[in-house]
Amino acid sequence: MLFKWKILPKFWQSKAQHFLTIRSRFFLLMAVVVVCTLFVHFVLIRDMSNIKERDKLPHMTSKKELSKPTTTTKAVKTKKDTSKESYHKEHKRKSFRHIPKTKESSFVSKRMMAPQDLSLREPSHVTKQRFDARVQTIARRCSRVDPEFRIKWQQVKEKGAPTDGYIGSYRHRTMLCQVLKAGSSTWNDVFWNLRVPSEAAREQFWEKAIHGNVNAFEELEAAKKLEIWKDEDSAIMVNVRHPFARMISGWRDKCQQVYYYNTWFKQYPELKKYTNMYGRWQGPGQYFIEWKDFARFIADHGDNSSCLDPHFKPITTTCDPCVVPFNFVIKLETFEEDAAWILKNILKTSAGVLRLHNSSSWKRKSPKDTIKKYFSQLPTNLIKRLYDVYEQDFLLFDYTFDLNSLTAGGW
Repeated sequence: MLFKWKILPKFWQSKAQHFLTIRSRFFLLMAVVVVCTLFVHFVLIRDMSNIKERDKLPHMTSKKELSKPTTTTKAVKTKKDTSKESYHKEHKRKSFRHIPKTKESSFVSKRMMAPQDLSLREPSHVTKQRFDARVQTIARRCSRVDPEFRIKWQQVKEKGAPTDGYIGSYRHRTMLCQVLKAGSSTWNDVFWNLRVPSEAAREQFWEKAIHGNVNAFEELEAAKKLEIWKDEDSAIMVNVRHPFARMISGWRDKCQQVYYYNTWFKQYPELKKYTNMYGRWQGPGQYFIEWKDFARFIADHGDNSSCLDPHFKPITTTCDPCVVPFNFVIKLETFEEDAAWILKNILKTSAGVLRLHNSSSWKRKSPKDTIKKYFSQLPTNLIKRLYDVYEQDFLLFDYTFDLNSLTAGGW
């Protein structure tokens, strides 16, 4: 019996604690329900009161309602709206047309294919002598490499040359050997619009440009191309850029795109040895190869152009000025001045057809600052090897780079 009397108090004590726990939970739940109900009720009452106040007091309405025009000013406002609509229509007509978004091209369309309209005015100091001086520099450098380069120039003028990668206009007797990452997208836009200026054709071109890298000059007959070569007054042009600035731009643009991640590791399997991001890359916004590793890859494989993507091949391997008699060299660093002169004096057209692609990167900062920023991260021996890869580009197009101060020049 004594054992039972000791057990009973513990039994009832546990029951009481269990009961209190259930009751506390119940009251807590009820308290939460009450608070939520009061909150919702308060919000609804406040919104209803605001609506009633707005209905009763006109001066409590928005600024737009407050400044309702009278009958006299209404016509003025209508006129203003009309002009605004016409502005948007005009702006829409000039602005970049819609690009269909796809999984592979959506990132490209945001960054790469976003042109900006330029209002170019030809500077008074830009003359034909600027371009002649650049051609003379090429001739002087080529004479040291190949004394018979002028014979090759003459053969090209008489028989023509392969025009893979060229764009141009037969009507304007103009062709350009396009160098990727040196303004080629802009010149594609120019020549396409010179041939077919309608908006529909522009849309078709950019759909092809994004997905197939098609240029307008491919459709021109071989006989007409030969006429351009033979014409003494024709303009044979090449667009160039400082080799190191072009290399940096290509890395920043291409090495975080899905398309190049999927293709480069297949085309250039050696690239896998220079990065640990293969199979771990997170997508656009992250580089699948770091700058230093990419620089090592270019330095190690620069002597074999087949191991380099066209965006990074030396200009002299795709547009050899010691073989092709270029008479106009357009530098991206002086693009607005050069392009304004070409449009006015060669293409005989306004700057309205010129829309600069991806311009913010090189207009916002000086190429000198960008080059110094990235090449200061590289060891000296690696920079020397990179210079050797692009040495002919430096010499023929009169670009410079000081190894001690890391200062670029040539424009």
